[in-house]
Amino acid sequence: MIREACTTLGLLTLGTVCACSGPKDFDNDNDALRRERESLLAENGRLRAELTESRAKLDELARTANLAEGVSPEEFARAVPRCAGLDWDRLTGFVDEDGVPGPEAIDVYLRPFDGRQRFLQVAGWLTIRADVLPEPDPANPDGVQPPELIATVTLGPTEVREAYRASILGMHYTVRIDMLEPNRVLDGDVVLVASFRDAQTGRRHRAQRTLTVAR
Repeated sequence: MIREACTTLGLLTLGTVCACSGPKDFDNDNDALRRERESLLAENGRLRAELTESRAKLDELARTANLAEGVSPEEFARAVPRCAGLDWDRLTGFVDEDGVPGPEAIDVYLRPFDGRQRFLQVAGWLTIRADVLPEPDPANPDGVQPPELIATVTLGPTEVREAYRASILGMHYTVRIDMLEPNRVLDGDVVLVASFRDAQTGRRHRAQRTLTVAR
């Protein structure tokens, strides 16, 4: 009787231990490892692509640049300045020369700069647009008035080159944008946006400025 009771107790204890430990969830562990592996493969692919692109750029420099003896493509690439952004010259403003209220055009003065914030001559495509921001309507203070295009121009690489100026006022690119409606009396400030696509690197640069309209 005692032996049967001990046997029964042992079986119950073993069953409890087995029930508490339970089977290991290999499916979830495998899924986690699979996701980690896929993430590592994706990161490896990205790094390999960047390395391949960098090597291609160096090969291109070595083929196209007439490098002096002792100058490596890497050193050449570091030494050659590239456009890093656009800045507005303080001379940018409205043109009103006919004595009639309202401007006829906008003179834009732009200064491309390199990685050291120095003026840089560039080659590429330049688009400039001007939008007027209408004054809020007192009768509808919650209404949103969309900007309205009032002037725009696009220059190709040759035209950009011709727009370069160097004088006692400094070096810059000068572009005159004719108003779509000359002599229009503007009822709000004007937002200028310049977009430049570099022909050498393919990179795009953008600059914005607001011209305050006299009231």
